[in-house]
Order: sequence, then C-alpha cells, then structure tokens
Amino acid sequence: MRLDLVDITLLIDKSGSMEDLTNDTIGGVNRLLNDQRALPGEARLTMVHFDTTYRFVHTGVRVQDVPNLTTMTYRPGGGTALLDAMGRAIIETGKRLHDLPEAERPARVLFIAITDGEENSSKEVTKDALRKMVEEQTSVYKWEFSYLGANVDAFAEGGGMGVAHANVANYGANQAGVAAVYSIMSDKLRGVRGSAMRGDLSVAMSFTADEQANLQATVDPKDKTPDATHVSTTSTT
Repeated sequence: MRLDLVDITLLIDKSGSMEDLTNDTIGGVNRLLNDQRALPGEARLTMVHFDTTYRFVHTGVRVQDVPNLTTMTYRPGGGTALLDAMGRAIIETGKRLHDLPEAERPARVLFIAITDGEENSSKEVTKDALRKMVEEQTSVYKWEFSYLGANVDAFAEGGGMGVAHANVANYGANQAGVAAVYSIMSDKLRGVRGSAMRGDLSVAMSFTADEQANLQATVDPKDKTPDATHVSTTSTT
C-alpha cells in the first residue's frame, strides 16, 4: 500500500436542472483540481458525469493530468441516473484496484457524489443494490463515501444508498451552495491526503458541525430540506 496515494472518484450531476449553475460548477471543480494538484503525494481521479445516462470522463488519472472543465466538457441536460453512475464506478474502481500489486494500491479510496435532485433515470442499478455495494466496500475494504444533495432530503437519499449519516450534507442549489460544496470537499481531501502520508489512516471524510452549518446556510429558507440534525430511518452510521 502506498501512503502517498489516494484514489478519488468524483460523481458530478450534469442533469438539466444544473444548467443555471454551469459556470459555478465548472469553477468549483476547477478550484478543487487546482488545490489537489498543489499538494504533495499523488491523487488519482475518476470523474463521472451523470444525466439520463452516465459517462466516465477520466478513469484513475493523476490529478495533475486532468484538464480543467470547460463549457465544452460540461453541458447539463437530461435526467438523473446517479444510481447507475455510482454503481458502475464502484465496479470499475474495484476491478482497477484489484489488478494492482498490493504495494501499489492506494492508502485511501474515496467516493464523492454531488447532485441537485432526486434519482429518476437509472436502469442498471437499484437503490437497494447500490446500498449493499456501498456497505460492503465500506465495511470490508474501508472505502469512504460522501453524498451532498440539494433539493432533496439528502440524509434519506444518501442513507438509502448506504452512505454514513456523518458523510451526508444538504446544500443550496445556488452559487453559494456550489462554492461551499467544492471548497469544503477540497479541504477534506487535503486533510485525508496529508494524514495518510503521515501514516494516519483514521482521518474521516465526515462533516464537522461547522461544515454542516456552512452548507445548510446556503439552502433557500423556502426549501424544507432537513438540516444536519435530521435522523433518517434509512441512514447508516
């Protein structure tokens, strides 16, 4: 295992409802990429865009070699096939890492799903099947999953997919919300990568109370999405 290597999968909503946030999303992703490029150690990125279907934009690429998003490479439209995108990404990542010699495998495997709406287009993977996949990868292989949702009950949706309650957050589907999402996630990746290089694999991607509050503060007051104190019957711990 390489303590200087972290494997990151970033699942980005590209459905039609994201159109008004195109430039904000591009800017947020690019800031995260720039932050990660500047850090010591190595991060390999898999980027998956999902709308009515899904597309692997990059697969296990050194973050330094990942080009910035542009309006040519990120064009929202269509529905939301998050279950299919996440399920396929888990399978493909598992195969890719299985083929590596033990000495070359990453110290941490992280999945980050960012969406602004409910699942409505998946045909390959059910929520129950995805939940079982996520729970197995979490408990057996120590992968860590994060789910950030806008315009949904993020804790019910993320929990239903097997994501730990502490790794779920609501955010507002607006400029401030998108900026907060990518800023906070970049900071969390920095912390996890730095601690891994020091041999500490215990630092989690879970959100602090302040991070939850900052993300929740971007939600429109008219939106009844539960805050971080919400306890879903489908959440995991």
